[in-house]
Amino acid sequence: MKSKVFKSLLAVSAVFMLGGCGVWADFTTYFNLYHNAKTLYQDAEEMIIKERKDLFAISEAAIPAGANASLPKVIEKFSKLLQFHNKSSYVDDALFMIGKAFFYQRSYIKASRKFQELIATQPNSDLVLDATLWLAKSEIQMKKFTEGLKYLEEAKQKATVEENREILTEVYIEEVRYLKFSEKYTEAIQKLKDLVSINLSDEISAKAQFEVGELYFEKMKEFSLAADAYKATLEFDPLSILNTSQNWLIVSVSEK
Repeated sequence: MKSKVFKSLLAVSAVFMLGGCGVWADFTTYFNLYHNAKTLYQDAEEMIIKERKDLFAISEAAIPAGANASLPKVIEKFSKLLQFHNKSSYVDDALFMIGKAFFYQRSYIKASRKFQELIATQPNSDLVLDATLWLAKSEIQMKKFTEGLKYLEEAKQKATVEENREILTEVYIEEVRYLKFSEKYTEAIQKLKDLVSINLSDEISAKAQFEVGELYFEKMKEFSLAADAYKATLEFDPLSILNTSQNWLIVSVSEK
């Protein structure tokens, strides 16, 4: 997205020299619609992410009131861009952010349609991989697991090839959430261990390792294994334990 803004700024001088009306229209599109809509979207998403306490929670958390009030405006502004400036270079961005806005509103059917539209009509966009991931998430939220898992695997393969660590992290998180929903706790634990093994970041590894402990403790009643998992969390991020559940303390005491 940043590259598009940069290119638009560079194009301003060319407009005056070459009389490029199309470029000028693209430039004004950015400042009149795209910039305002994107700012609203980013502010809303920042609030949503800040409120997300549990990466591996099965259901989507309720979004803050401020974000909830902004999302319809995001959808409205980007929809106008698509309606009146459908030849601009921001179509893929608009489709993607509308899709995510619908997702955050839990309008998963509408979200799915926007992600599919982006993939079908903007095949060369650098957002196709992101859209594939969020399409998978939308389908899974609608309990369309066959389709959702297919798209999730597709996103995983592409992210692996492109070495996109951010998308790969999101894929693993979504897989764990699905396995927890399906009560396949042994598989969920293995998936979490896989996530730790690829070492995407100490923060993610710590949260994944702690989730292993939670599943052993809460779901499988394997308290010795839970204790080992909780202790292993400290190897990645000693401070991560401070804001987590009391299971760590309970298991630690029981081991004495």
